[in-house]
Amino acid sequence: MELEAELREQAICDPLTGLYNRRFLAEVLRRELARAERYGHALSLILMDIDNFKELNDRYGHLAGDEALKRVAKALWENIRRVDYISRWGAMSSA
Repeated sequence: MELEAELREQAICDPLTGLYNRRFLAEVLRRELARAERYGHALSLILMDIDNFKELNDRYGHLAGDEALKRVAKALWENIRRVDYISRWGAMSSA
């Protein structure tokens, strides 16, 4: 059972940031949209982008970019409710 849980986590989480991945976000959005429609509740979705992220990678390297992503992810995790989801939409770095 422990191995199964670990495999599930690997399948739904971004390995760099620990945030949920795009595949899991699609699953959650389908479920939450259906629930909001069924009960007539509002649903909020926030998309954010890190300004000049490509330039950060180009100037300081992908390790610095990865560190920036980890710090943003940590700040987001520390400031959400337990019922909220955070997902990394962007592609993984090819470096």
